[in-house]
Parts: sequence; structure tokens; C-alpha cells
Amino acid sequence: MGTEELTELLEADYDDISNVEHVEDDELTILEQETTVARYEADAMFEGQELPVYIHISESVETSNDHLVTIGVYPQQVRQQEDPNIEALMTGVIEEADETADDAEDNRDDADDADDEPAEDGSLPEDEDTVDELPEDENLSDDLPDGVDVDISLS
Repeated sequence: MGTEELTELLEADYDDISNVEHVEDDELTILEQETTVARYEADAMFEGQELPVYIHISESVETSNDHLVTIGVYPQQVRQQEDPNIEALMTGVIEEADETADDAEDNRDDADDADDEPAEDGSLPEDEDTVDELPEDENLSDDLPDGVDVDISLS
């Protein structure tokens, strides 16, 4: 199935996406298969506001027992940041998620057993990934249209 047909299905299934127009095609490798990924521009309704978005849709690639299509959507204002993310997600698709999930769970269990005991003051050890606070001078929503807010929770 081609990207144009997939885009028509997407537009038909989601009332909040309209005015879909093809912009360009690119080639990516997904599951070790070269395939076409098309970029479209469209209008989407998000929390009552119209928001111009880009939609990336790959042509179908074969898996061992099925077909796979990748889709990514983001606001046009953040294209510079999101294009590389969409490409990484599409090219990073794996077929055997169950095995990978089991391996990841085993690794988490080993790490969890390491030192989760509270210190004498009752605090837990800090992870290297812990973010104490975000820089105050960075406003991550500067690129979004007025009236569209993004809430980020760190836990």
C-alpha cells in the first residue's frame, strides 16, 4: 500500500486532520528494507485550536508474518527538532519486541537489586538520569502557536 492511500485512510479515520498535501518523498531503511517515506502537510485540530502539522508515513514493509507502516505527526513549527526524531523512530523499529522487552526487564531487575535501600536520612540514592530542575531561561513552548500549551511531568 502506498503512502497516498495510507494518508487517505488516516484523514478518513481522524476527523481532526484535514487539508492534507504531499510535500516530498525520502528513502529510509526500516527492518532492513529500503522504503519510501512521504512527508505531508496538514491541518489538525488540537484542543479546539487549528494547528499546522507534518505527517510522515512510510510505505508498508514486510515482517515475518505481517506488514508494518510507520507514522509520525508533529507541529510544523518544531520541524527542525522533530525530523531527526521521526527518522530515528522509523529506522529503529524492531520486529521482535517481546525478546527485547524481556531482556530490558532482566537488565532493570539487575539494576534494581543493586542499591535501592534508603540512606540513614531516609533518602533514596539518586539516579544518574535524575534531573533536579529545568533551566529557567528555556521556554520549550516558544515554537507553539498561541493557545497551545504543553505540560511535561517528570517523576
